[in-house]
Amino acid sequence: MISNIERLIERSYSPPALATEGYWRAIQFRPDFATSELLNVGVFFTSGSESSIRLLDSFDKFARVYGESSEDELRFVLRAVRVALSNAEDVSGIPSVELTEPQLARGTTPQDVVDRLFPQIVSFNGTAFQSKRDKPKFVNNSTLRLKVFDLIRKKAGVSAEQIIAADSDLRFSERGSSVYLDIPLRTAKGLGTVVSAGFSKSENVERSLLRAFADLTVGRAIAGAEYSGLFVYRPTGLLSPSNQSRIDNVIDLAEWKFRRSGITVDVSDDPDKLASDIVEWGHESM
Repeated sequence: MISNIERLIERSYSPPALATEGYWRAIQFRPDFATSELLNVGVFFTSGSESSIRLLDSFDKFARVYGESSEDELRFVLRAVRVALSNAEDVSGIPSVELTEPQLARGTTPQDVVDRLFPQIVSFNGTAFQSKRDKPKFVNNSTLRLKVFDLIRKKAGVSAEQIIAADSDLRFSERGSSVYLDIPLRTAKGLGTVVSAGFSKSENVERSLLRAFADLTVGRAIAGAEYSGLFVYRPTGLLSPSNQSRIDNVIDLAEWKFRRSGITVDVSDDPDKLASDIVEWGHESM
């Protein structure tokens, strides 16, 4: 909640060279639908036809509080928010996101306004203290995809862009409204996703796989894709045998469900092999 003091400070602010005046709103994210908690994750400012946005770009603190796999969800949501607001679209179609009521703001430029307000509003930005002994043993989707997509570009050359969706290509149109789905592999006839099972808890792996299943299923229904694929990175040697066994059981059950739904599944502990398999799948579905 924005305090009355912050409102008074904003209303009294008078920059040396006033060039813009408009309204700002905090962008809020609900990390858990079971609670009413909302976190400020960004600032959005509009002044006539001009606008500016700044979003959380450091996820250390958030992941430490809400768990390993939660970072992937927040990263996706923030990408979707940026796309929606940059295109003057309503963010109500993005689950777990809300905007606060507009408040007056003044500044030299729209960017000046959001840069000034951001550190006051977004408390989760910055790096969390972490000792070397406390370094987490996990690989999230964002880290995995950067590596795998780089390998795909090296293997496929110019045709890689016919496999890897543009970063802003998150929207699917459904009856005139936008649906935002995390499906980073898109060919002429196929939809696919890359997810990590490199988490320390089986429930985080299950959460990541369930999200992938939901997005692929909805995406296929909207786009009518002929091919669909799930590519899972399952690292070895990071966890105790008992914990790894629990995670393997989750992956095996998910793999059976995906295949029963007509979705191709590929699981590997080698990012290079995953990249090669994705290139092969991509060429088949072009």
